[in-house]
Amino acid sequence: MMNIKETLKNNITLVIGLSIPILMILFVTGSIYLPRLFTTTQPPHYSFLYTIGGDYSSKYYYSVENGRLLQNPTPKPAESVYNAPIKTVTSEGLLFKHDVTTNVSTQISCEEAQKFTLITAVFSPDGFEIVSPQGGGFPFSGPYDYMSKYIKKGTYAQKLNLNLGESNYWQYNFLGWIAQ
Repeated sequence: MMNIKETLKNNITLVIGLSIPILMILFVTGSIYLPRLFTTTQPPHYSFLYTIGGDYSSKYYYSVENGRLLQNPTPKPAESVYNAPIKTVTSEGLLFKHDVTTNVSTQISCEEAQKFTLITAVFSPDGFEIVSPQGGGFPFSGPYDYMSKYIKKGTYAQKLNLNLGESNYWQYNFLGWIAQ
């Protein structure tokens, strides 16, 4: 009867073959989670306003001018030379305020949103930006989640729980950071 030490010594290739996947899993897990432990980046403090839905047939669209939200009427399309009927309104954009401290989005009315002063810069005053995930190159490419958004600064990144519903990813529209 062989003891464990002799069995491992006699089957060194088996030991190496089984330990490589385990070491790879530990390496990948460490490379994902260890940078967060050593980052000095403070969590984000500025909430933001965004809209989803709405399209070319909506009654209005939102824009920001001088830090204030505006609700603009959508220009009517010119009549077609073919006299085709003009499409009726099918959807309206929904406004959401995303609280970055709780990572929760709340639907708000246009009147509520117009009370905020908005900063339309790409980066928040504390240096964060909202990004979509970047697909890796081969062999690390995989399914790409178009609906995901992250708030990022340096090595700090956090997935945002946005209320995107069943809208298409291109219907998400960042309007601005809410000034404090």
